[in-house]
Amino acid sequence: MNKFFLHISLLIVLLPSCQEININKELKEVSTLDSILNHEQLYLDSLNLNKVRVYAQKAKYRTVLFEDSNLSTFQKKWLEEDRQKYHQIHTNLNNLSLEFETLKQSYKYTKSQIRALKEDLIHRHLKKEQFMGYLKQEKIIQADLGKNSNQLLDIYHKNIRQLDSLEFKLQGILTQLDAIDRRHENATQE
Repeated sequence: MNKFFLHISLLIVLLPSCQEININKELKEVSTLDSILNHEQLYLDSLNLNKVRVYAQKAKYRTVLFEDSNLSTFQKKWLEEDRQKYHQIHTNLNNLSLEFETLKQSYKYTKSQIRALKEDLIHRHLKKEQFMGYLKQEKIIQADLGKNSNQLLDIYHKNIRQLDSLEFKLQGILTQLDAIDRRHENATQE
C-alpha cells in the first residue's frame, strides 16, 4: 500500500513537469510564425524599388514640364488636372520608398524577436504561459506587418498603372512638350 502511494505521489509530481518539458507544439507555432514572416517579406521584396525611383523621377519631370514658361496660360490650365495627377504619383512613390525601408526594418526586428522567443523557450527562460503571451503579441505584430505590406504593394501597383495610363493618354502631347523643352534648352546653351 505504501508503494502504491509512493507511485501515485511520484506521478502527481512528475506529470505536470512532463507537460512543461514537451515544447514541440510551441516550437511549431514559432516556426509557423517565422515561415509566415518569411513569405510576407518575400512578397514585399517583389516591390521593385528601382522602378519606383524611375517612375517617381518621371512623374516629377512631367510636373515640371507642365509648368514650363513656354506654355501659354491656356495650355497650363488645360494640363493642370494631369499635372496634379503626376504630382500626386510623385509624392506617393517617394513616400512609398520611405515606408518600404521602415517596413523592412520592422520585419527584421520582428524576426529577431521571434528568434529570441524561440531561444528563450528552448533554454527555459520562459514559462509556457509567458511564452504564449509573447507569442500572441508577435502574432498581432505579424498581422499588422502583413496588412501594411499589402497596402504598400497596392499603392505601388496603383501608382505604376496610373503613371503608365497617363503616359499613354498624353503620349502625343508629351512628345511635343519634350521637343519644346529640348529646343528651349538648346537655345539657352548657345
